[in-house]
Amino acid sequence: MFTRRSFNRTAMSTSLGAAATLVMPRTRAFADAEFRYKFATTVSTDDPISIYAQKAADRIKDETKGRLVIDVFPNGQLGNDSTLLSNVRSGSVEFINGSDNTMSVLTPVSAISNVAFAYKDYETAWKSVDEGLGPIVSRELAKAGITVMDKIWDSGMREVYTSSKQINSAADFAGMKVRVPVTPITYSAFKDMGASPTSVNFNEVYSALQTHLVDGMETALVAFLHAKLYEVQKYCTLTNHAWSGYWIAANSAAINKLPKDLQDIVRRVFNDTADEERQASKKANLDAADELKKLGMTVNAPSDPASFRDRLAKAGYYKNWEQKFGNEAWSVLEKFAGKLG
Repeated sequence: MFTRRSFNRTAMSTSLGAAATLVMPRTRAFADAEFRYKFATTVSTDDPISIYAQKAADRIKDETKGRLVIDVFPNGQLGNDSTLLSNVRSGSVEFINGSDNTMSVLTPVSAISNVAFAYKDYETAWKSVDEGLGPIVSRELAKAGITVMDKIWDSGMREVYTSSKQINSAADFAGMKVRVPVTPITYSAFKDMGASPTSVNFNEVYSALQTHLVDGMETALVAFLHAKLYEVQKYCTLTNHAWSGYWIAANSAAINKLPKDLQDIVRRVFNDTADEERQASKKANLDAADELKKLGMTVNAPSDPASFRDRLAKAGYYKNWEQKFGNEAWSVLEKFAGKLG
């Protein structure tokens, strides 16, 4: 995954921008709190995840009358995604937002929500996890000492960006050097579509694109906009090739240490806030597409969207991942995504 860098966020709404100023660790108020926990994230202060994490922390503090105070640390202040995952397992950090891919280090099935071209829209992705995949992932993560909230938060649909041409069908990926995160499920998707996927750390992507080490990349629109990658890319294709989410993940021992009434408040507030964060994330990504147009990028939708699934099916992508995830999880995925492969 990546650390989202801040910029002049003209694509975001005024309310989100105002709320972003609140995302600061609270260190003085309620110093005599009965419980004081940390919430760490790698995303920037003006990302919806950080904004709504702070909103949730404020609500928890109010509803517990100051008995539980959660300090929010955005921008990777406490480490990168791998470090935070290790820290939440050890208990040195009580809460993190762990991406579905990051959590797959502990349980591979966590990455099932990233299956390429599975979801037609945001609502289908959310429903898929809420009503089927979430309990499976939660059960497996519990074995590793991690407790996740019931509702996953949104990180956005992922799109493709290139310097030389629009992407209209799977054939356009032939031989293209595409930067992908260090995640097997994304790497294999682009390889099976004929591209040459290359794993590059997100903080090195700008220079990799500028020097043409890679021809293009994929990520969510908001992340692309924050990192100012429009300065070194010309085309944006709205492939919606994968959806990504963030689990609100807690150290199980830390959660169990809380009295039952506080546990109930924590879970209810994080779940309720998830609904708000999802809508804000969706809007931010849609607004980011319009902003990229204003910044001079050419934004298009593929003219042959069916070709992507067809190409992956013929390459055996879906069959391979079905075997890795298992029949239980895969049947749930197909209930919402339709038949894959």
